[in-house]
Amino acid sequence: MPAKTENLKFQGYETIVPNSIYGKELKSDENPMGIIPLAHIMSMTKYSVPSEDEIIDLIRSDAKTNFSRLGEHLAKEVSAEINLREILEECISPKEMGNIINGEEKTISHLKSHYSQDFQQGKTYISVVHGIIPSMFLNLEKYRKNEMVSMLFSQFKENEKYQVMEKLMEKNMKKECILEIRLDNNSLPDKKEMKYLLDREVRDCNLFKIKGRYEYDKAAGQIHFLYDSLKSSEKIGKITDISGKFLKEKAAETVSTFAMCVAKAKEIEKIGDYFGNPGSSQRF
Repeated sequence: MPAKTENLKFQGYETIVPNSIYGKELKSDENPMGIIPLAHIMSMTKYSVPSEDEIIDLIRSDAKTNFSRLGEHLAKEVSAEINLREILEECISPKEMGNIINGEEKTISHLKSHYSQDFQQGKTYISVVHGIIPSMFLNLEKYRKNEMVSMLFSQFKENEKYQVMEKLMEKNMKKECILEIRLDNNSLPDKKEMKYLLDREVRDCNLFKIKGRYEYDKAAGQIHFLYDSLKSSEKIGKITDISGKFLKEKAAETVSTFAMCVAKAKEIEKIGDYFGNPGSSQRF
């Protein structure tokens, strides 16, 4: 029987969701208001950046089912405020849908132009989000006697607990800092090169991006903490991989912006017709 693989652990943090979410109580001087006990959360994932062809392949395959899977994903995982299927029904004509399915060159080129990605295609990144959250989320098991929490957990199977935790974290966490770091051969970038960039307070480059409210020294400290904690490719390999979800989200975003661009072009065309563009049947 193979040995059980040990989950990632980080010094000073409690594991909330194995290989993904970690937390620790905020010290009193870090929470001056002190009305509600707060915790510092570190949420970590890994993903590969899809190529344009991977995005187009997924869109074309889903076009055969009127984008139903992408639409459902966008509604549930990305933003409930955006209804991709509704946008498509309003903006994508049967001809355009057919062009996508058949791989018509002009339409596919237009789709590709709406694939917005700040990172290098084909590369793998780790994304580390630091934030604060009510400390009760450090161990919800202690709060099962609470009527609201008990009711929440009763709606899910035991093996779905981690999914529930992830959704609760996402909805309730106040994000303070986001680090996106490119991996090289499943390892963090060369430490000397990283130090050189951090010493010069670089925030956005090919190796990493720092976003959020953290002071630079604190954000740099979190990067150094990762170097101390993730010293082997084996440890990095344990980080939760969300490449499939990331691919679907990027495909959904591409379809959504493409549809809105098509709709905008049609509106401009209508305005042009109204004011008597050449070929229009309505003239002053």
